Amino acid sequence: MLRSGDAVYLLTRDAARAIDRRCVSDFGIPTIVLMENAAVHVAETTLEELESVNDPLVLIVCGPGNNGGDGLAVARHLANAGVDVRVVVLGDAEDLKGDSGVQLRACRKMKLPIVYTGDKGAIAIDGILTDADGTARKPRVVIDAVFGTGLTRPVEGLGAEIIAAINELGRRGAHVLSVDIPSGLDADTGAALGAVVRASTTVTFVGLKPGLLAFDAQGFVGDVVVADIGAPHALLEELGTPIAESEDEAEEEEAPTGRGRGEEARGPSRPARPRNARRRGE
Repeated sequence: MLRSGDAVYLLTRDAARAIDRRCVSDFGIPTIVLMENAAVHVAETTLEELESVNDPLVLIVCGPGNNGGDGLAVARHLANAGVDVRVVVLGDAEDLKGDSGVQLRACRKMKLPIVYTGDKGAIAIDGILTDADGTARKPRVVIDAVFGTGLTRPVEGLGAEIIAAINELGRRGAHVLSVDIPSGLDADTGAALGAVVRASTTVTFVGLKPGLLAFDAQGFVGDVVVADIGAPHALLEELGTPIAESEDEAEEEEAPTGRGRGEEARGPSRPARPRNARRRGE
């Protein structure tokens, strides 16, 4: 989690990618370490939501990329905490490569319940939420780990179908937690790329993404939690934009100080942190 005195940074899609890349190249931090740290924060945030719930069920929906790898790592941590976790993976097992493939193999060795959409589509979700005796279960939390900040194309077909199913579970009372950004939301602009998950909470990593602050995105992002996943602070200072702690602080920066005749008032040097965003632990 971020310490109370730490700054929150704004990170574009390209900046977030550069931080991941340079964690490896400049500091020797493997990407799977960042993935594991991210998963711990998502799991802890989920457990906070489940504190007063008896026999909770958590559904985790994973895409084939790194966002899905985050979700699979979360599944491991929640299972170790005694939570009934069920996982849906878009596509087939062989679609997951690299760090995501590592996480999938670990989950399989732990014998966690996993189904693959393959050619089943969103019906796979109904199947994994049905117990052996035919009882249909309602998840208390649905974790959206489908698409991450790298998404730039419109969501169609199976992806749109899965997002619709997640939103339907949210309408039925599940708490929807999105990993890094709600699936289907453009990380830079906040535009809806077709279907978009409507999250109750978004746990975003390293820094806030510009799209999470966009006016049009507010109906999708829910409460935003910024999680420190171990990226060196020097990279945030170099590649990110610091965010003012409050609108009052931003206004103070905007106000002219000692302005002489004919000088223009300077604009705000930093955007303000939105009221629905907090650091982990605040």
